Amino acid sequence: MQLIKRYFPVILAVGISGLCPVAHALEFEPGIGAGLAYTDNADLVHDNEEDDIVAIGYLGARLSEDSGPLRFDASSAITYQKYLDDTVGDQTYFTLGSSAEWEQIRGRLYWNASDFFTQRKEDSLEAGRASNLQNTNVFTLGPSMRFRPSEAHSVNVNSQYANWLYQMRPTLQTGLDGGVNAVYYNDEHRNPNTVSSNLHAVLSGTGPHSSYTVNLGATHVSRDRFDSTSGFTGDVAWLRELTGHSSLRLYLASQLTNASDNLLDSQTNPDDGSFGNEQINGDVVRNSTMTIVYRRTDDTFNTTIRAEVRDFDYKESPDDRRTYQLGADLNYKVSPLVDGGLNVSYRHLEKDDTNRTDKEYRIVGNINYHLSRNLRSAFAVRYQNKSSDVKLDEYNETAVFIGLIWGHGSVPHTGIL
Repeated sequence: MQLIKRYFPVILAVGISGLCPVAHALEFEPGIGAGLAYTDNADLVHDNEEDDIVAIGYLGARLSEDSGPLRFDASSAITYQKYLDDTVGDQTYFTLGSSAEWEQIRGRLYWNASDFFTQRKEDSLEAGRASNLQNTNVFTLGPSMRFRPSEAHSVNVNSQYANWLYQMRPTLQTGLDGGVNAVYYNDEHRNPNTVSSNLHAVLSGTGPHSSYTVNLGATHVSRDRFDSTSGFTGDVAWLRELTGHSSLRLYLASQLTNASDNLLDSQTNPDDGSFGNEQINGDVVRNSTMTIVYRRTDDTFNTTIRAEVRDFDYKESPDDRRTYQLGADLNYKVSPLVDGGLNVSYRHLEKDDTNRTDKEYRIVGNINYHLSRNLRSAFAVRYQNKSSDVKLDEYNETAVFIGLIWGHGSVPHTGIL
C-alpha cells in the first residue's frame, strides 16, 4: 500500500494517458510475470553463506507516442521478491525510464522532460545486496528554444545549456556550447551546494561511413565551504559503420563533473561510461574515460562487446580509483520459438587511497521459449565471483532461475543485476 501511495502520481499519469481522447495514437504494452530462483548465497557474503529460494513477482508497462507534437517513451516496473527461508527480508523495487518532448511552437519552442528512477549501490565497492542499495532519481524539466537565423547558422537554448552551430560545409559543423548548472542539496552540511559553468568549442563531421564530434573547453566549479575549482574539459566521440549490420564507437573524455550529472548521462548516453564504477557523493570529480563499443545487429544474432577504462580523481573525498572493465552480450534467435543469450563481464578496480584491488567476474546464460506471441517462459543460470583485498567483501554465488512472462519486460533474476 505504501508503494502505491509513493508512486501514485506515476500510476495516475499512465492511467489518464490511457483514457484521454488521443489514446488511439498511443502504444501501450503491459507486462506481468512470476518466477522462482534458487541461490546458494542469498546475501552475497564471504562466509556463512545461506542458500534460499526466491519467489519473484513482476508488473511492468511501456507507453510511447512517436507522432504529433507530443512524443514520449516511458517504461516502468515494480518487482517484488520474497525469500522463502527469510535469509533476506522481502524486497520491492521500482524502476522508471522516461523521456518526453512537446513541440509547443513548431520548429521553435519545445518542452522537454525526463525521469529515471533506479536502485544503485550505496557503497560501490560492496556487493549489490539489498542492504547496500539506495533509490536514485534523476528528473529534468525545462524549455528548449531553437532558432535558425540563416541556412548556415542555428542557435539552441534550453535549461541546461546553449549552443551556436555553424554549417561550414554539408559534412562539417563548428560552433560554441556552454551552460551553467546548479546543484542544491537538502542536507547542505553533508553535501555542499555546487554551481558549475562551462564553455566548449564544438567540431563535428560526417563521412561516407563514419561521424565524429569533438568538444574542447573549460569548466569552473564553485562550492559552498570549499575552494573554487577550474580545469580543462573535453570529449571526443567517433562512430564507424563497419558493415550494414555492425559498428564501432570510440569515446574519450576528461571532465570536471559530479555524480548527479554522471548519473543522468549514464541513463541518456550509456555508451559513454558505466555509472556502476562511480561512488555516489556530493564531491567534484575529474572523470577520465575511454570506452570502445562494438555492436552487431541482425535478425538472428545480436552482439555487443564493450571495453572501458576510467579514472576518478575526487577533490576532497578519499574515493580515487581506476577501473578496467570488459563485457560481452550475445543474443541468438535459434528458431521463431526459441532464443537465448549469454552475458559475460569482468571488472578490475584499484582504489588509490587504501591500495585496495577488487576483481569481479559474472556470467549469465538464458533461454526463452515463446509459448505464444505475448507469452514466454525463461530459464537462466548465473555465476558471479568477487575477490578483494578486503576479505569481508569477497563472495561466490551460483543462481538458477525459471519464470513465465506475459507482455512487456522480463522478470529479473535474483537481486538487481
